[in-house]
Amino acid sequence: MKKRKALLLVIAVMVAVMGVAAASVYIFRQEIKLLVFQALSEQVRLRYGYKLEVKNVEIRFPDEVELTGVKLFDTSRVTHQENQSPLLVFKKINVKVLNLLNPKEASRLSRVVLDSGYVDVSQFVESFARRDSAAHRSTEQNRFAKVEHEKASASGWNHKVRSFYAKLFDYLPDEIWLNNVRCRYQNQLNEVQANLVFEYAFLVRGHYEVLLNLEDASCADESNSVEIIAAGNLQKNSKELSVAAYVEKPFARLPFIEKFTGRKISFDSVRIALYPKILGAEQSTLAGSIDVANFSIDDKRMASQPIEVKSFSANCTVFLGEHSLRIDSSTVCKLNHLPLKFAAWLDKSDSLKAGFQLQTDTLPANLFFAALPGAMLSEMDGYDFRGKIAYSLFMDIDFQHLENIVLSPKVYQSNFQVASLGGQNSLSKLQSDFLYTAKSGGKEVQTIDVSTSSPFYKRLESLPPHLIWAVLTNEDGAFFRHHGFNTDAFSQSIADNIREQRFARGGSTITMQLVKNLYLTKEKTLARKFQEVLITWILENSGIVSKERMLEIYFNIIEWGPNVYGIGQASLYYFNKLPYQLTPAESVFLTSIIPMPKSFARAFDKNGQVTNGWKSKMKFIASEMFRRGYLETDDLNYDINLSGQALEDLKKVKQGYATMMIF
Repeated sequence: MKKRKALLLVIAVMVAVMGVAAASVYIFRQEIKLLVFQALSEQVRLRYGYKLEVKNVEIRFPDEVELTGVKLFDTSRVTHQENQSPLLVFKKINVKVLNLLNPKEASRLSRVVLDSGYVDVSQFVESFARRDSAAHRSTEQNRFAKVEHEKASASGWNHKVRSFYAKLFDYLPDEIWLNNVRCRYQNQLNEVQANLVFEYAFLVRGHYEVLLNLEDASCADESNSVEIIAAGNLQKNSKELSVAAYVEKPFARLPFIEKFTGRKISFDSVRIALYPKILGAEQSTLAGSIDVANFSIDDKRMASQPIEVKSFSANCTVFLGEHSLRIDSSTVCKLNHLPLKFAAWLDKSDSLKAGFQLQTDTLPANLFFAALPGAMLSEMDGYDFRGKIAYSLFMDIDFQHLENIVLSPKVYQSNFQVASLGGQNSLSKLQSDFLYTAKSGGKEVQTIDVSTSSPFYKRLESLPPHLIWAVLTNEDGAFFRHHGFNTDAFSQSIADNIREQRFARGGSTITMQLVKNLYLTKEKTLARKFQEVLITWILENSGIVSKERMLEIYFNIIEWGPNVYGIGQASLYYFNKLPYQLTPAESVFLTSIIPMPKSFARAFDKNGQVTNGWKSKMKFIASEMFRRGYLETDDLNYDINLSGQALEDLKKVKQGYATMMIF
């Protein structure tokens, strides 16, 4: 009985205490709100250097806080408060934590609601920059920042990925709700004025949906705004991160891309999924997939027409180390209806190494090429092939040993035949006489009769051997050994371009130069180069004409000076001779100007003498010919004396240059 009374007494006391506490909270609710707001404001000021303004604070124990009329200012700016625009403004912010009364649980967000507001991203960027500058740091802060920077720099890719996943899923609230939230950014030069408007967004039970509008505020054009609908998963347990994005209008263009890259990019939809299979201490394994529908890129450096892909998909496994990345060879891609396997690797453990491998399935030839974007075959519209075809490409580069680049392209064909190259193209015309129209700057400048009836046409056997071997030595030393492509020359070209960090050298063979002149435009695009490679392979593997016939046509149509085409015109223009009368030195000179025939005057100084630099080029060609046994000596007289129309043109050029220097 006594125990029962004691228990009742304890309960009564507890109820009384709770009642008093509840009454105190109710009575002093305004004071509690003020204390909470002051504590919150002080934390924001001390930790971030910002001033927080709130119209009202509503506390709902034990786990919810609601702020209305929220504004945040950067106190580090010298602008007066009344003239300063806020970093962010929100009508309402509602935050739910695990437990307000527990300091550890009070910092763990379980729900965040942002309603009707904006975030000025550009001000935040400026604010972070000011705080990171040495002028705003103490000596101790500088030391700490340096240590943290060194730690971050020392950590590898795997560490950064593991850290990203840990922070993302550890600090991510269980629920997020956004309504009419605008993020705006404007750089100092006003080149970028971007608005990212979240009409709505939510994350609930690992699933999210977003309706957002991306705007280029610097342009009133409707095409500079795109509405995107995105949805996906953020699963804490499996750490799956996926996104599927759709545009409201088909082929909607992405803003800003054209302004900064010169490219126009659009798509209908894109789906991306990424989740870790293993997050290991030294290596992680990630699985991912991508699906893109109606993708288009308009880049005049790639093709004169937009490159359009109806569908592309890929499923891959990525192995990520601290200093290495490998896309597994089990990766399967599909370009429209063309299946292909892909692998790639990147390693910077000691020296930078990179490479990739590509292998397509075997398909009927017409079906194979139909899978490629139409813009990549613009000069071959109406092509018709027979048989089956497949393709593979392997490349491996060690950037410390560029001389050891491995490049291995292969075409696999079964009963491949050409019914038509498409357009006005014809391989069979090379077997007999034909007319070739030379163009310069997109205009027709001369029609060349490629036949023995032309006084300028020269048969291969009528040319001096030293001329033939000079051209072959400098332009394509393996012409009679390769089947259209010289992989060693390609590899050397890639190495030189990497060293120069620009397109400094091509790897075109004589067959490729012939194809470019006969069948393609002069535009320097990826699409034209692709068609050049394709037609070259077809020409070399069709057996329609011999190597000797190709070389003979080449000598009779290539540009050799201003409106000078073919060796018959060139020998007269420069030396007032027939080709068979050329000396070895004259043959070497004509060879040296093939890469830039219109600028032959650069080979001569103001007095009409060959410059020492150009003599070095000629000496190099002659030395190679001598080394290969094509010349009895490389001790030639490199002081070339022009005697044809070229001499008169050279005088005009040099006189014009001298006049320009005077005036």
